[in-house]
Amino acid sequence: MRAATVERWRADRLDRRVREVRERARHLPAEADPDMALQHNTWDDVEIEEEQRTRAEAEVRSQHRAPPAVAEACVREAALRWDAHYLQNIRNYHDRKYLHNEFPPLRAPLGKAVILETGCGVGNTLLPLLAAHSAVRLVGCDLSPFAVRCVNERLEREGLAARGRAFVWDIAAPPPVDQLQPHMLQADLVLAVFTLSAISPDRLGTAFSNLYDSLRPGGRLLIRDYGRLDSKQLKFCRAPNGRLGGEDGLEWYCRGDGTTVVFFTLDAILALATQSGFEVEDLRYDRRLMVNRAQHTRLYRVWVVAVLRKPMDNGKASKHTTFTSRRLPHACVRLWGLATETRRARHSMLALVFTVLVSRMAAPYCIQTLRRAALSFRA
Repeated sequence: MRAATVERWRADRLDRRVREVRERARHLPAEADPDMALQHNTWDDVEIEEEQRTRAEAEVRSQHRAPPAVAEACVREAALRWDAHYLQNIRNYHDRKYLHNEFPPLRAPLGKAVILETGCGVGNTLLPLLAAHSAVRLVGCDLSPFAVRCVNERLEREGLAARGRAFVWDIAAPPPVDQLQPHMLQADLVLAVFTLSAISPDRLGTAFSNLYDSLRPGGRLLIRDYGRLDSKQLKFCRAPNGRLGGEDGLEWYCRGDGTTVVFFTLDAILALATQSGFEVEDLRYDRRLMVNRAQHTRLYRVWVVAVLRKPMDNGKASKHTTFTSRRLPHACVRLWGLATETRRARHSMLALVFTVLVSRMAAPYCIQTLRRAALSFRA
């Protein structure tokens, strides 16, 4: 009885959430009186004024770059700096309940979809999705061990560990051999919400390739990130040694706490997506005018939003194509994750036996699993 009540509550919550999606219709007329902007705190789809754009462009181009050693340290110490960032700011993160406004695939019933959230942080996207969709399975990854530990503890605390877990992985690097490999997951959806901006421009190509391999054919990559000339970029322009490098469209900055951020153009996202083999379903700017009505100041926010699809017929040659036409059963993924996380011999052997049983559909993967399970058994 209680289980049925919970299911009805979840269904009602999802239906109500979808009905409350607000169409972005608060538009400021081009020739509006300046006082009209003070009627609301935010206005949708407002382009930056030409005079302010010219001033912002000049400010961006005039900034001197930091010494190469600063950029190298930011990349080398990224995990430590993000650990410190989350430790200091964990209470400032709020659950992202607006994503269904940006991505139509999240409005529809997801059924038993498998979702990978990259850069999951402390779970502010992963947990709301698990709560709203009662059958989905979610895997999160982040390069911060502290953030991953917070996510897994929260999943246990809220009784969602059976459908979700997180592990440490920098998506711009090869995944650890003792963790879930991208081509093993075969996700229906991959989320990259303010994730790609944390990666240095020279490593973004590798990140896109890893995200491509994480999807099943026909799966979608959902991106939301910072756009060029966003008000935050102009703030970083005024900081000494703030700009680390990058070209137009991939401008790379350092925050005060040592973490980094990239600001994108649509052309840059399109180039990375095409190079990795994605098809573009949606690619646009989300622009917002933020008005401080007390101080009569304006901030122009710019984000890039993209929905990219992995083709059904893979045009990109991949060493995993013989396997990716079929999805690895979720039970096998859980067993393998259990074996590699615990390093216990009995779990390793269980994963080994289960993989042999599904060898007809995962023959190329079996050889890799036999080797990894043997290594885990010896450990």
